[in-house]
Amino acid sequence: METKLSDYLFWDVNIEKLDLKKDSDFIIERILSYGNEHDVNIMFTLYKKRKIKKVIRQLDYLNENSLGYFCFLLNMNKRRLKCYGKKPLHMK
Repeated sequence: METKLSDYLFWDVNIEKLDLKKDSDFIIERILSYGNEHDVNIMFTLYKKRKIKKVIRQLDYLNENSLGYFCFLLNMNKRRLKCYGKKPLHMK
């Protein structure tokens, strides 16, 4: 499996300067929000489920489809999450 994440995930930062460990929350959030199946597979290879769950719990917003999908994969109750039922700032 190729381990290169999609460039479009990091349109606003220098991808060469990202550190997989130090910037893990940022990387995981981008994959959760914008990643494709390939990116998601890489995420689960790079990071433990415990770490991914921690990031999801901290998110202010995640679209409804992604939230449902990742909660199913990670056996999480979406109703207990901070981002559940919230709209993005531009839709308020």
